[in-house]
Amino acid sequence: MKDVREILLNTATTTYERNLVQADILRFMASAAPAFGMIGTLVGLIIMLDGLDPGKGNLAQLGQGLAVALNTTLYGILLSRLILLPAAAKLQQRQEIMRFRNELMAEGLALLSDRTSPRLIQDRMNSFLDPAIRFDIDRQLKRG
Repeated sequence: MKDVREILLNTATTTYERNLVQADILRFMASAAPAFGMIGTLVGLIIMLDGLDPGKGNLAQLGQGLAVALNTTLYGILLSRLILLPAAAKLQQRQEIMRFRNELMAEGLALLSDRTSPRLIQDRMNSFLDPAIRFDIDRQLKRG
């Protein structure tokens, strides 16, 4: 039945989109992390420039401010590129695999509900799969 296929494919699509929200959040955090690093850089530069005031005469703040400035930029970029973006990519990849599985099950269940012949179901399901892992009814019957 066409309704069964539509309902199952709609469920697979909406589940995929709903589960991608987490990956989108991680990608947004990855895009914002370097900006927060730059804010830290500005704070470090303010500390550093404040140490240059001749009235205060505290040159130790110069090195401290420079360290804050450089470290925050580094941390922002590292957080973005080494943690957040790879995590978002992994989440998206997992969701794409789950979507494929759900669409494959939807197709199979729709064919079963239409009372399609087993050979046609086999051919239709195998069209989604890599040739190395395709199912063969005849081979399974010979084993059993």
